[in-house]
Amino acid sequence: MTYPVGGLDDSKVEPATTGGSTMRVFLSLPNLSPKYEEIVEELRERGLTVTTNCDTPLSSDARLNNIRKSDAYVYFSSASHPILREVEFGYALGLGLPVAYVGKPETKLHRFGDVFDDTDDFLSWWYSGDYLRFVATFTKLREREKAIA
Repeated sequence: MTYPVGGLDDSKVEPATTGGSTMRVFLSLPNLSPKYEEIVEELRERGLTVTTNCDTPLSSDARLNNIRKSDAYVYFSSASHPILREVEFGYALGLGLPVAYVGKPETKLHRFGDVFDDTDDFLSWWYSGDYLRFVATFTKLREREKAIA
């Protein structure tokens, strides 16, 4: 199963299995503990191409380049918020990428995009069939509003 870039066509409510480019997501992780490794694997099993800030020791320019190549950005909160990860989050917002924040938002900036209580909430909802149906409905409503205006 793969998630095509650009979302779903009108005839499907589940992720497409053929055609289009695979969606690339950048995960900003506090570390690469087994809990986060499981999330990376789960998203890869769902057909997403996943890169993280923990893949290799990356310079800040390399991280920003990986974010620029991504179709979505997900930030996992932690007890400490290293400045580089905060810069990444702002950079993703500035690029206009869809963003998700997992954990308790610490600032108003963290409330942009989807916010999930914890990793279980994130995995059960983000890019699930229900999520994609919700996004498709919202997108159709927004397109109708634009057409009227």
